[in-house]
Amino acid sequence: MQHIKDQIRDSWDRSSAYYDTRPSHGISSDEERYAWALEFSSLVPEKACDVLDVGCGTGEISLVFADMNHRVTGIDLSGGMLSKAVAKAQEKGYPIDFRTGDAEDLPFEDESFDVVVERHLLWTLPEGRRALGEWRRVLRKGGRVIVIDGLWNDGSFSTRCRHSIASGLTALFEGQDRTEAAYTSDMNASLPDAGGLPADAAEAYLRDAGFTEVGSKDLSSIRRLQTKNMPWYQRIAYNWNYYLASGKK
Repeated sequence: MQHIKDQIRDSWDRSSAYYDTRPSHGISSDEERYAWALEFSSLVPEKACDVLDVGCGTGEISLVFADMNHRVTGIDLSGGMLSKAVAKAQEKGYPIDFRTGDAEDLPFEDESFDVVVERHLLWTLPEGRRALGEWRRVLRKGGRVIVIDGLWNDGSFSTRCRHSIASGLTALFEGQDRTEAAYTSDMNASLPDAGGLPADAAEAYLRDAGFTEVGSKDLSSIRRLQTKNMPWYQRIAYNWNYYLASGKK
């Protein structure tokens, strides 16, 4: 399993150079940033909380929680991603604790956080159910987990065509071949949810991990905000089911 995680880390290291320019990854407007804050404020206390951003990537969601005056820790396997996150936090003067870490084997004591949040991570994990158990372990009683994910590729012919066209046009217009960071067939074979997972599957994972008050919300309103600043050729593939699922310990 370690060799698969090494490949996953290397893939995200390579993609860190352009990650924030990809659809739904970088937060490209104040309007979208405010929309994320509204979503989170309906789930977490207004008072300052200890928040863990697992698979934090370049730190976009960590920054949203820091904007909301929460105490934030972010972990990621990818050093390339973390270097981007650290630079953003330093620019804003936020004391976010970014560190290398494995979402399936967290380096934290039990009941260390009030909130655990992930964005676009669950589908990348070889052992997602184990990860959810870890996230629950580090949550304090009454704490909440927030899962932001989607069904990125349903395997249909039309979806495969849209993705191929968008990838080719991105390479043409931006001079960046993003297939170099794509997952190999071996990597995908090791992932139970390669291509993403629907909201009802994420909810089932949360219930199986022992979370209560489980529910999900469609994020099409945020998806519409994301398309405002998106090149037309990237919109071709931007048709996935995007949602926020949550549960309470």
